[in-house]
Amino acid sequence: MSKAMIVAFRAGLTVDGRSFSAAISAAMTPDNLSPAPPIWCQEPGLFSLVLNPSPVVRTQGNGICLGRASCYCENLFQTGSSRPDGTFALFRADGNQVEVLTDYAATRTIWYLHTDTLFVAATSQRMILAVVGNFDFNPLSLKWLLSSGTTGPGVSWDKRIRMIEPHSRVLLNRHTWVADYAPGNGFRFAPQDRSVKEHRTALETAVQKSVQDLGIKSDQWSLALSGGMDSRAILYFLKSSPNLNLVTWGTEGALHDGKGDAVIARRLAKECSLPHKYYPVQTGRVPFATMLQRFLRAGEGRVDHFSGYLDGLELWVELAATGRGLLRGYDAFGRKPPVQTEYQVRRANTLLIAKDYWSSPIPQEYAITDADFPDHLRQGPDEPIEDWRDRLWLQHRTPNVTAALDEIKTPYVEVANPLLFERIIQVVRRLPAGLRGDKTIFSSIVQPMFRSVPFATRYAIQDYDDVLENPATIEFLRDVLESDAGLLSKQFRAAICGHLTTFAKTLSLRRRVTIYVKGNLPRPIENMVRRHIRPEPMNFKRLAARAVVAILMHRMLTDDAKLRPFHRAN
Repeated sequence: MSKAMIVAFRAGLTVDGRSFSAAISAAMTPDNLSPAPPIWCQEPGLFSLVLNPSPVVRTQGNGICLGRASCYCENLFQTGSSRPDGTFALFRADGNQVEVLTDYAATRTIWYLHTDTLFVAATSQRMILAVVGNFDFNPLSLKWLLSSGTTGPGVSWDKRIRMIEPHSRVLLNRHTWVADYAPGNGFRFAPQDRSVKEHRTALETAVQKSVQDLGIKSDQWSLALSGGMDSRAILYFLKSSPNLNLVTWGTEGALHDGKGDAVIARRLAKECSLPHKYYPVQTGRVPFATMLQRFLRAGEGRVDHFSGYLDGLELWVELAATGRGLLRGYDAFGRKPPVQTEYQVRRANTLLIAKDYWSSPIPQEYAITDADFPDHLRQGPDEPIEDWRDRLWLQHRTPNVTAALDEIKTPYVEVANPLLFERIIQVVRRLPAGLRGDKTIFSSIVQPMFRSVPFATRYAIQDYDDVLENPATIEFLRDVLESDAGLLSKQFRAAICGHLTTFAKTLSLRRRVTIYVKGNLPRPIENMVRRHIRPEPMNFKRLAARAVVAILMHRMLTDDAKLRPFHRAN
């Protein structure tokens, strides 16, 4: 339910904490949310802030822990102490230092900016720009967004803002004003020669212990329950928690699909005798423009995956009203398709570049190329392609896509992902590729859980591209593109608009086939089809949506930088 920030002033500035926090809260809060009063703490030269705090957020002085750290961490807010296990964003401070840490997988993104006079770290780029007071647009974020639908690996909207990578920390010495960045060690796989039974036992033990180590009060949390493996595993180890709420969301039609998430989740809840609520999320309930503005205000435009938010984020208002945090089933194993080519690896990890589309319509000045691809994400000289795929899942997709999707929710609810604890990831890194692929070993663990309830084979969420076929949506995209005065060239915008009413027959057929294969065919046949996935044409409606996201975010961030919500106290 929260976003957090810590600010250190080299000159020992003291701010008006009350007006500062009120101004930030008003500027950052989506228009359909009535937030709780912010929590703030200050001392000379230091200020910390939590927006819309919930009961599950932990604070101590200027220390803040969002998400959930292991319940066995005794020195959570002591600077210099070891990183706990968990899924969190952790801020620590004392008279000498400010320390900011990500969890092992960076499930909660933290950004920071360090100048000669100011150090600010936050879970929101918008909050940082509001403090700094100016915006230096980063064209690389635009390029990545147009090609991949994300702002890219560790890329911020502002050139000066840095993302703190997985299991990394920044330590500011408040006396020398030196900020030391200590990066993590990456996610190279090192398979161990053990029996399948030993690997299975190690993984099952890690999952069970991680869920237990959350140490949650079940009346303070809900579990997002689908019909798949991940949330089912979490439910299995929490099924004796009498006050745990279960929630599922999707289209209204999904309630009538016996093979879909909605129906299967309801059956799982009945097996556990736990309360369950299904939230219909359907387009048309609010104008697309309103939905998109809320989506961007909450998530800051890091991803274009808005199909789960077509109700205008009203679901999240309802969940916020419960005051509960939300447990999610994102994991380190992933339902990753078989891969044979570099293209398939990039596609599986949301890292497509301009050349991955037939006759890419993206002009060279806005195109991501091989030269822009970070060296640390390239395939190693002796790295098997399956290991590369799975490493990118942890090193890129989790901190840059999964975390970005959670960021959309955090203005409303607090989020934790127990299947991304370090303990689990370390076990996964020791699994042979054959046991990782297709979730083979995890499936063998989860299959015996709730045997009478099958797994879902179809999602309950409306397809992304269906939304973009709506005439009102197309007109909104056109209006924004035609009104842009500076971010994109007139020629490029005109080219996009010229294709908005064109029906992409090839793409439509391909999408329908993909949905049918995933929902109806046996897994071996599905995998055979996915092994032969090849590049496709660019969907101009999707390109238009991405361009509009960039235009609207540029406007929003420009306005944020004018806020400057602090002044020297009298």
